[in-house]
Amino acid sequence: MDAAAQSHIGDLLEMHEKNMVSTEDIQRRKKFADEAFARRFDEVMKKHNSADYVQ
Repeated sequence: MDAAAQSHIGDLLEMHEKNMVSTEDIQRRKKFADEAFARRFDEVMKKHNSADYVQ
């Protein structure tokens, strides 16, 4: 394997590593968004259920 090919593979590995960091950040943000949604949805459901819409 020549030096140019090794350099190219190194560049690809670095790009992959940067993408993985971005994926971790996306997963972290998703977790926070899911938790916020669950809290808000729970509040809405409590308000809905307290109105006793079901006969």
